[in-house]
Amino acid sequence: MRQFLTDYRIDYLVLQNIFAIPMQLPLAKAVADLMRELDLPGLAHSHDLYWERDRFLVNCIPDYLDTYFPPDLPKLRHAVINSLAQQALKNRRGLDSILIPNVFDFATPAPGIDDYNRDFRQAIGLAASDRLICSRHE
Repeated sequence: MRQFLTDYRIDYLVLQNIFAIPMQLPLAKAVADLMRELDLPGLAHSHDLYWERDRFLVNCIPDYLDTYFPPDLPKLRHAVINSLAQQALKNRRGLDSILIPNVFDFATPAPGIDDYNRDFRQAIGLAASDRLICSRHE
């Protein structure tokens, strides 16, 4: 992962559920450790945090889970899917988060590019190579 991140000059990670349900313990630790080592900012969008699932409440690794699910890193912002998870994350771990609901209307097709949105990037002053997602840590 380190080689990939450096070779491709990845400068921001958007992480979907890596730090939520503890199904990939080594992956969560590896990503958190690399983010710390490389001083890499990111956004962790999490749902189903481990304490929200009964099957993960009884375990023999509570310190590990409280360290990496989710981790408290200086340049990692957290997003959760509802206000209950937001409050629980703050109460349990002292971590602030933003709300990004995990919703999608599968019955409605994506709008695609049309005359209304074709010049969106240009209209808001972005070049083709500019990032549309940014971190407040920059």
